[in-house]
Amino acid sequence: MSHRILGILAILTIFLVGQTWVFAETEKNSQQEQKTQFKADVKAVRDQLRSERDALKSKYKTKIETLKTSRQNELNSAKTPEEQETVNQKYRQELKTLRDNAKADRKSLHENFKQTKESLRSKYGRPNKDKDKK
Repeated sequence: MSHRILGILAILTIFLVGQTWVFAETEKNSQQEQKTQFKADVKAVRDQLRSERDALKSKYKTKIETLKTSRQNELNSAKTPEEQETVNQKYRQELKTLRDNAKADRKSLHENFKQTKESLRSKYGRPNKDKDKK
């Protein structure tokens, strides 16, 4: 009788150990898939950021080229040095405004990227390592 009980307990123990191992492997695979998906999502967000940044770059490059052309046309039509200086001052101010706008747009893009990355971190339950270091 006691041998039967010991045999049944041994079988149950083996079964439970096996189930625990299966559960652990399943959990490990799930975490690995989640990590891979997180990395893929972050890469997609980075790629989108790069393409938006490149689009902004070309947009402002075009605006600056247009501004340079219009400045040159105005300089050619200006007859006195005072008129030329006025054109140059106007050009400098417009160029400064364009650069400031470009800088603000890039900063906005970067902030959006950081927020998106943080939302991905919270979605996948991955802590921010940078915040832990501080």
